[in-house]
Amino acid sequence: MIESRPSRKKQSGFSIVGVVLIVVVLALVGLGGWYVWHTNQSKKTADTTKSQPTTAKTETTADASDGGKSLVIKEWNVRLLLPQKLQNDVYYEYSVADSKTVPNAKIETVKLKSKTLDKITSDCNGNKFYLQNLSRSTARLHEDEYPNVQTEMNFKEFDGYSYNMVGTANEVVATQQCAHPEDVSQAKDNFRTSIGGAQALHDSMLSISSIK
Repeated sequence: MIESRPSRKKQSGFSIVGVVLIVVVLALVGLGGWYVWHTNQSKKTADTTKSQPTTAKTETTADASDGGKSLVIKEWNVRLLLPQKLQNDVYYEYSVADSKTVPNAKIETVKLKSKTLDKITSDCNGNKFYLQNLSRSTARLHEDEYPNVQTEMNFKEFDGYSYNMVGTANEVVATQQCAHPEDVSQAKDNFRTSIGGAQALHDSMLSISSIK
């Protein structure tokens, strides 16, 4: 009786299929492992990024007013040291006009205002009250530029300009339009005396310096 044996060709075919299947399985296992590892790594990176504090880039800007101790006049790139009782209280209105007495000269004026003075005169029919007027020009101005000014001019030469501090126009008429003119007039006088009067503002003008 003849015993039948599988042919070598069949055995060889099964061996190749088995190897291919093993390779495929290993490849799938490897791919799956890589995917899991990659996912975990991405998550770790994301968590680390979240946990790290964000450093904001900030630019430090110097306070030219030194905490309100000085009045900064940005149009002129200068500042004035204020009397102690006017610190954080003064602001201004800026204007420019042609000189009436000096040909081709411009007069730049800063009308100094006070928050405290604004409160004192808040019920005065909308009239404005100022501390002093600070002007500058490339030419020294004459007093007749300001026919309604009560006080004489005070000059300061600085950086090619002539600065002058002058009093404001007569406030009597404007004060009479206040709801309580006598009380307002007394309160204004007391306030101006407390800050050192016109002399204190003149001293501020003398302290003028450039903003660096």
